[in-house]
Amino acid sequence: MKVLNKQRSRYEKKLKRLEQSRLSQSKYRRNKTLKLKKLIEKHPDAAIEHNLAAYDKPGQPSIEDRGQRSLLGS
Repeated sequence: MKVLNKQRSRYEKKLKRLEQSRLSQSKYRRNKTLKLKKLIEKHPDAAIEHNLAAYDKPGQPSIEDRGQRSLLGS
């Protein structure tokens, strides 16, 4: 019985740690996108120069949008 209680508490701690990690990662990603949007609004010329507009949309940007067209031609 003690073994089961220890195992249960261990799994509860692991689950709590995973939930906290999920929440903190979500918060980090949300803040990162907000900062990027503010930067693009505040300095549109720098955003064009560093090609940050491609990272404003959800999903992974294509190679062309990243400015790495040389990777396509071989």
